[in-house]
Amino acid sequence: MGSRGVPGHEVDKPPGQVHRNRWVGGARILLVVCALVGSWTLFVHRSIYSEGCRGCKYSLGREEYSVFGIVVKKSEFSRIRSRAMVYAEYLGVPCKHANWWRNHDYRYWGLWLREEPSGPVASNWYVEPRPLTQEDKGNIRALITNAPELPQEFYTRVIVNHDLEYLDQFEIQLNRMRQGQEEVSG
Repeated sequence: MGSRGVPGHEVDKPPGQVHRNRWVGGARILLVVCALVGSWTLFVHRSIYSEGCRGCKYSLGREEYSVFGIVVKKSEFSRIRSRAMVYAEYLGVPCKHANWWRNHDYRYWGLWLREEPSGPVASNWYVEPRPLTQEDKGNIRALITNAPELPQEFYTRVIVNHDLEYLDQFEIQLNRMRQGQEEVSG
């Protein structure tokens, strides 16, 4: 009991000291919350990367979550196969991906504060090709039979030298063969 017989009344402390202690306690809690939020923001990241091959134009997107710089979760969210890649694989000369690139598109500090480490990201202009039909595969086998050097020429001109005109001509030739077969069967 205090000096006046009232419980909780402290004689030793001046009247404003009790209120000051409440503010100090609140400031400590606020400081701890700010330290936790700051630590979370500095040590937890979500990064988004785009990767691909300059040769066959294959590209994919990756997402990584890290804590203290250690990747704890990694996933791929898109894979885009180019026309050149599909044809090269079927011709038996798949790209070796010797010209692989990787770009760090976005980083989310603390999973909420966005940064673009590589600058603004260009949109992906690759179009997913339609799958090769059995008819297309038969036509490609016929082309290889008539010109055995076709796979190596395709690889050199399209994958190595990026000759898109040659790729377009190759597709035009396949389309003509497909239309010719449709006319015969129709």
